[in-house]
Amino acid sequence: MNGDDELVCLPTNTGDLVVRCHHSRLMNPVSENDYFVLFLRSPVKKFISGFISRLREGRPLYDTPHSEAEKVTFSLYQDPESLALDLYHNNSQIREIARRSLDAIIHLKMSFKSYFISFQNLNTYSDRILYVGRTEELTHDFAQLQAQIGLDSVELTSDPVLAHVTPVEYKAIEQISDQARRNIMKFYFEDYAMIAKLMYLNYIPKNYLLSEFEELIHMPEFIELCNREQIPLNIFNIDGSS
Repeated sequence: MNGDDELVCLPTNTGDLVVRCHHSRLMNPVSENDYFVLFLRSPVKKFISGFISRLREGRPLYDTPHSEAEKVTFSLYQDPESLALDLYHNNSQIREIARRSLDAIIHLKMSFKSYFISFQNLNTYSDRILYVGRTEELTHDFAQLQAQIGLDSVELTSDPVLAHVTPVEYKAIEQISDQARRNIMKFYFEDYAMIAKLMYLNYIPKNYLLSEFEELIHMPEFIELCNREQIPLNIFNIDGSS
């Protein structure tokens, strides 16, 4: 994979699996032998988790002090709910402050789209995708990936600190309102469309993020983008079957 920081390289029966830092930005092969393994996450859950992770400066697993921009952000917003609500506030100045605040948090600024760059890039390299997993089904999908590529048995940690699980004292602010959730979905509608594209290409089940797509298929921005990228809306398995 083409990215900034190589964390580990693991041999498999299909070649080397290179694990990159999640801040690596480009899904762009550097040779004809490059393939990609992707793990997706609900943009809503990613927003909440990313906000809280930086609110606590990554602790206890990490200890990365706030940047100057983050200091401003967290002086204005102490929970993901308030930031999400302001993204579409009626007052344009408040909207602008909220979006600048979001950009200060790298976990929120780097959307799923930022890894693919564009739909054109996704379409160009879609045949280079070896496996797509779901963070919500990490244990199952990681085991499936290991079997598919012949990776020697690797156990995922059960330690909540090493897994960077949100500490219990922050659990209360994980809960957000329906309006905040809809705002996040609207803000990241391009990410959802790219996930939909991967559904259309049969990389992930069509009932993935079911409740979120049930709302998105009525969102004009999402519908327009799906139509433009030739993603049929009838791919979504709204009845929840496999």
